[in-house]
Amino acid sequence: MAQERDVSPGGPAGARPEPDLSALLGALRVACETSPALVAVSWGPENLLVYQNAASVRLVGPRPLGVPLGRAVPELGDRAFPELDEVRRTGRVFQFAHRVVDVPDVDGGELLLDYVLSPLGDGPPYDGVVMTAVDVTATARAQRAVFEGELLGGLSRLMARADSPDAALQALTEALVPVVADIAAVFVAPSGQSAVQSGASPVAMSISAALLDNVGPPPPPEPRDGPSPWDSALAAGELVLIDLQDARRDSGTSSSAADWLERAETRNLAVIPLTTGGDFSGAVVLMAAGAREPFGPEHTVLLTDIASRAGTAVAQHRTAAQQQELALQLQRSLLPAAPPEIPGLLVAARYVAGNVEVGVGGDWWDVHHLGAGRVGVGVGDVSGRGVPAAMVMGQARAGMRAAAHADLAPVDILTVLDAQVTELVRIDDSEGHRLPPRFATAAYAVIDPFDETLRVASAGHPPMLVRYPSGVVEEVAAPPGPPLGLGVAQYEDIVVPFPAGSVLVAYTDGLVESRTRDLETGIGDLAKALTETSDTHSLEAVADALLALAEGSDDTALALIEYAPPERDAARLQRRIDDLAAVSDTRHALEEMVAELAPALGPAVGAVAAELLANAILHAGPPAQMRAMVTGRRVLLEVSDTSALRPQERVASQSDEHGRGLPIVAAFAHTWGYRITRDGKSTWAEILLGDD
Repeated sequence: MAQERDVSPGGPAGARPEPDLSALLGALRVACETSPALVAVSWGPENLLVYQNAASVRLVGPRPLGVPLGRAVPELGDRAFPELDEVRRTGRVFQFAHRVVDVPDVDGGELLLDYVLSPLGDGPPYDGVVMTAVDVTATARAQRAVFEGELLGGLSRLMARADSPDAALQALTEALVPVVADIAAVFVAPSGQSAVQSGASPVAMSISAALLDNVGPPPPPEPRDGPSPWDSALAAGELVLIDLQDARRDSGTSSSAADWLERAETRNLAVIPLTTGGDFSGAVVLMAAGAREPFGPEHTVLLTDIASRAGTAVAQHRTAAQQQELALQLQRSLLPAAPPEIPGLLVAARYVAGNVEVGVGGDWWDVHHLGAGRVGVGVGDVSGRGVPAAMVMGQARAGMRAAAHADLAPVDILTVLDAQVTELVRIDDSEGHRLPPRFATAAYAVIDPFDETLRVASAGHPPMLVRYPSGVVEEVAAPPGPPLGLGVAQYEDIVVPFPAGSVLVAYTDGLVESRTRDLETGIGDLAKALTETSDTHSLEAVADALLALAEGSDDTALALIEYAPPERDAARLQRRIDDLAAVSDTRHALEEMVAELAPALGPAVGAVAAELLANAILHAGPPAQMRAMVTGRRVLLEVSDTSALRPQERVASQSDEHGRGLPIVAAFAHTWGYRITRDGKSTWAEILLGDD
């Protein structure tokens, strides 16, 4: 039943008399009382509630009449009503569509109304305001359900089409802005942690164009001192709603983020926790700004459904991050941690993965000391990318190094590798979507400072380059044998000069080849860049300059080896020894040569040379060959004989006449060793004057 309060004429002298409400409603009274719409009337500057029709009573219950709205409808609180004042003062009509009002229905439920405020009486100014409203709660809920269903279905389709977890999360945020929020961002917590790291950047974020135009992008996240006040709630899986005051309390009154939120007219932020396997894994953050309705408990179901879709992609992101970290650890374990320090040589090396998301690939470089000043340089490229290629690469590189330390020639090293890689890349068609790499290319070179040569063999690999002391750059055009893994090893090597001051460049095709540049053009660009490098540039600077040629679409390995010129020209001595009597003469000749360049090394060099020569004649029989190279800081000795038996180091007793040779060599030499050759063996030693 409707209720009304008659307002009798009266008022201050000179004021317009207040009409009788019953007379004012007149013929409309029955219409108002029977209307399905809600009708209420406020009166005078005090905004007294003086009329409430039957529909209004049924929906929100009877309210006391003749009292200000704030008392009649206490849910509104102690607030001003500027729209009502504006209607009475000017006669302006206000229309509001789909507004959530603070007045609940008789059952305490949320109300969504379309309502109009219009003037009542003669004016301006007018005596009262008629409030007419239609309850659209049910319709709006149905529309919201349809909208949310279509939104969530669209999110699922967009994310399913993305080619990576991060792309799926970005598609999610782009679909939410500006439909649901003015900013949408996804943060991921590191595995094993119950909170997003302080100052962490989102893995995906979208901002409405209008917000960007008005206030620009938000400032970067700032680290906090201590945990956020709502970290515990998020870890417990609870939705957190943050208003501007909360944000200021968390970040400080001078926070640039809080200032930006204020300029953006932020209504509030919704932070929805994400879980993976029951553990906290991140959060979706949504911001409502300007005229947008703030997020509230009524949005919980929608926000939870959004989070569930994000949660799947976040779980995949964390898995990918873990796999990437494992892959990086694998790569670090398979490649040299740093170029080796080799007396007489400078080495600079680089490795860059073409796929930054995976961070690993099948390219490798290796530089290792073979003894007697000889240095092995290897470079290779396994087809494919990622962990499968890296695993094959690691085994191929290890095989190359092992074969090199067995002192095999470059062609023999590639032959061994071909057999090894053939086994590694054998195809298993039972898992067609996870086929391993099919082949690899490689090149291997040996630098020999005794005769200043470079011996190179290639298994389908781009040619190495040499920059000579004159500045001329030449390709080391070794015959291009078949790639590794085909099982048809047929390799040849080439020997070129490599004098002191030369620089060797070994690389993979990622440095010189791309979709926009063919291999020959890229090699020409590399040779030109190497030619233009100044002698004053450090080898590290040259490596950086050459690496800049790579376009980054493929894995790239690069190694530069400079045969540093000695402080003084090296002296060389080669002798054939046919009997023990010749050992003494050879020793004296060597000591005289050492006395000119490195006098402090003379006694040690003489003792080592004598023992190596005597052992060769006594145990292998004549003839023996000795060659020596002397610089101002080191001496390289190598004695070759016809026996393939390795030298045996043993401890001699006081009564033994023999057995002291190799201990003497070990005592004086910085390092020593032996290698089996096609004609027998070679025993070598390096004697250094301090650090070389």
